[in-house]
Amino acid sequence: MAPNLDLQLLGGFRIQLGEMWLPAFEHSRLQALLAYLALHRAAPQSRQQLAFLLWPASTEGQAAATCARWYRACALRYQTPTRS
Repeated sequence: MAPNLDLQLLGGFRIQLGEMWLPAFEHSRLQALLAYLALHRAAPQSRQQLAFLLWPASTEGQAAATCARWYRACALRYQTPTRS
């Protein structure tokens, strides 16, 4: 059975996976993305839609490119959770 994922969205952003606390996300956009995906988990979300939500003032191409760069950087940083 997969561990529960718990998000604390009010009073500070925290993530717990089972008994393990994950590293805090420094970027508010990453917090917003995780919260959005958790709240809308019943339906698939397109990258295009997510990019527009996170960078509404950008063109479609700019938002997509920024989203891709941002994802790669975050994926590298948050690969290994720490225990606390």
